[in-house]
Amino acid sequence: MAVELPTIAASDYLNSAVLMEDFLTGEQRQRCRLITDAAPARCAELLRQGDVAAALIPAIEYQRIPGLLAVPGVAIGSKHMVRSVVMAAKKPLPEIRTVALDTSSRTSVSLIRILFAEFYRREVAFHPAPPDVPHMLSEADAAVIIGDPALTFDRTGLHIFDLAGEWRRLTGLPFVFAIWAVRESAREAVTGLDFVAARDAGLCARPALAARYAPGWDCRLKPW
Repeated sequence: MAVELPTIAASDYLNSAVLMEDFLTGEQRQRCRLITDAAPARCAELLRQGDVAAALIPAIEYQRIPGLLAVPGVAIGSKHMVRSVVMAAKKPLPEIRTVALDTSSRTSVSLIRILFAEFYRREVAFHPAPPDVPHMLSEADAAVIIGDPALTFDRTGLHIFDLAGEWRRLTGLPFVFAIWAVRESAREAVTGLDFVAARDAGLCARPALAARYAPGWDCRLKPW
């Protein structure tokens, strides 16, 4: 009788490629079923609904979804600037009144709310929007955007706030954006998976990943 493989989920953003590469093409690819077409917010919903045993989720969701176990030693984080999580603004910070929030994100939209409330000391209006910077800025003074879209939009004439960089500047601390989390009820199902080994394999595969992604990115990258 065939053993049913556990299903895990991770967004297919460039910044998560290192953590999922071993499950996608490496030694652990036959130990699980990997869903890779989900945004971080969608990964959290799949985990919340019990559709997957584990997922790479926005860090803020760990305290919102009951019955989760955090995988130690593995995360998407930054000690300084991250570039793939930014607020783009048409106006200087003191003039911002409205902010559009990327619907793909959970942690970053929580982070920007904290930055405005606790550090910038400014009240602004927030509203969700699909991750399209020109459209977002047509309806708001600023836009928070994450992942691949954050790396590729045209920054010309905009004020750019790197959110990991802002957190470091204001607190002196690094910031964790996403973690692998396992449903406690599915702990036995994922015992055959080694997330730390996958991390290490992905780090070793960075040159190959860069070579694989580079051709498709040359025409997408916009001026910083």
